[in-house]
Amino acid sequence: MKIILLLSTALLLHLSAVSRQQPAFYNTTGHYWQLADTLQAGRKPSSALWHTWFDDGIGRWLTGTGHIDSVTFVQDMFRIYMPGSDTGTLSESAAYHLEYRKKAAWIKATAPGLEQPAVRTAMKKALYPCLPPRLRQDTLLPTLVYTFMGFSDATSVQQFVIMDMLLACQLHTYAPGLLAAHEAFHSITGRSFHGSRFNATIATPQEQYLLLFLSNVSQEGIADQIDKPVLLQRSSPVYDAWQDLYHDEARQSRQCIRQLDSLLQQAATHTIDISYQDLFNGYAVNGGHIPGRYMCSIIRQSGRWQELLQQADDPLAFMLLYQRAASREQGKFSKESAAYLQRLQQKLILPVK
Repeated sequence: MKIILLLSTALLLHLSAVSRQQPAFYNTTGHYWQLADTLQAGRKPSSALWHTWFDDGIGRWLTGTGHIDSVTFVQDMFRIYMPGSDTGTLSESAAYHLEYRKKAAWIKATAPGLEQPAVRTAMKKALYPCLPPRLRQDTLLPTLVYTFMGFSDATSVQQFVIMDMLLACQLHTYAPGLLAAHEAFHSITGRSFHGSRFNATIATPQEQYLLLFLSNVSQEGIADQIDKPVLLQRSSPVYDAWQDLYHDEARQSRQCIRQLDSLLQQAATHTIDISYQDLFNGYAVNGGHIPGRYMCSIIRQSGRWQELLQQADDPLAFMLLYQRAASREQGKFSKESAAYLQRLQQKLILPVK
């Protein structure tokens, strides 16, 4: 977490040098195409040209967080773009470069449309109904960053939404701004949670890990209400790739809730030795989308959607609303776990200013 925070700070400083204000858009794929074009011409890129990619704020973030391995990146670029290279059996990372090579003309033609004001307008239209009014501020909107991420992905880091360019282009032709709205929700509510709602200074390590984990689950649950009803349609360009991520969602979610309930009962009376990674790997599936989306859907079906949105930056409010909304068959927390969640909320969640 600390490393990612330092890297995102470096990214902010880099973008501040590019623009005196936080820019609305930032695109680093020009550096990628410079490398690709040089290799396709049969020339080895100079060290300076490689550094334009790796020394960019985004390049440092991608390598520092493990999204891209610098050695593998260079090897894959040579293999995919240098004439005469064997592109038979490819690793997953090399195969993604090949997708870029095959679709280069289309990506370059589509990319300018991603930096138009209409994209941010569409993002706001999808995003703002899922935020409390106090967070519907244009000044809180993140910079939309487009880059080569090494695989089809998007994420948020503080005041940035970082999207793989190929994925962004694919979705732009289907639902402009929608995935950006999902990630912008994480950016805005995450900053609010860490900046003004979570009293981390008095939290024990156990409580900090639990709150971070529950925040991840609740954020994914609400954010999935923004884009998944559209992006999981059969006509969606990501349908085939994404549908399996939610396979057997209800059963898996109920299992996660049972496991989390058992953990919360232990945590209510004992200090438990558990890390954030343990929670992430053992008590959720698909990065928290399961059980997050399932839980949020039950809250919404119960008529408590607007009540939830007022506290969209409070993961404990999410969990307690779910407890009120869910039936025993859908999966509830025990009384002991619910009482513990209430105690955590009273201790660690600051009121809205």
